[in-house]
Amino acid sequence: MLIRTTAAVCAGAAALSLAACGAGGGTANGQPEGDVTIGISFWGPDSRVRLTQQVIDGFEKEHPNIHVEEQYSDWSGYWDKLATQVAGNNAPDVLSIDEMYLASYASQGILADLSAYSDTIDVSQFDQSLVDMGKIDGTWYGIANSLQAYAVTVNKDLLAQYGFELPDTSTWTWDDFKAFAKEVYRKSDGKVIGAFPMRNAYGLQLWARQHGESLFDGDKVAISPELLTEFLNMPAQWAKEGLYDFNV
Repeated sequence: MLIRTTAAVCAGAAALSLAACGAGGGTANGQPEGDVTIGISFWGPDSRVRLTQQVIDGFEKEHPNIHVEEQYSDWSGYWDKLATQVAGNNAPDVLSIDEMYLASYASQGILADLSAYSDTIDVSQFDQSLVDMGKIDGTWYGIANSLQAYAVTVNKDLLAQYGFELPDTSTWTWDDFKAFAKEVYRKSDGKVIGAFPMRNAYGLQLWARQHGESLFDGDKVAISPELLTEFLNMPAQWAKEGLYDFNV
């Protein structure tokens, strides 16, 4: 998710989803006067670096007087660096932020309300749910620049080795899934883990939604204690039921 800081917007930037400028005055049409440099921070693999550079190149070609400085970090160091920059009032103009951090940064008052720039930001081709992901308490702080699908990866070679064929998963319940994983673990004498439980924030969000709840409501944690406890106990419960062994 890309968000922008409270520095004044100097140009429309459909290619970057949004943009801001740290200095320089603007003309009546929102374009900056003179040369302007803006910073953008992001994380990700080489593929994201290449794609981001392509977008920046296209943006700079369209706006030759605006120069974009990349501030790239890997995931492990990104958040400490960003927190330090924000604390020092030196954050880049455009920030990449995981959805999990949006409410926290919005509450600090460092993010701009993008609705003020809706005439230069085109999200007409976005599903409304994606637009709403960038809103906290009705204020529009960010634009989703990517969306990931949660998937289960199956090693069919291992299944075949132990005489299994993957059944039709389109109608699986959790009980069906666990029963199949348990049988794989049993038949392999514990050499093959039947399944790993969801043990990350994305899994928790999906778990909440699947049970009619949500993880957050604005900047408040909304999931019920009972459902959260069930999720956190899932690894121990699955091990107890014979789906896998913690030590494998």
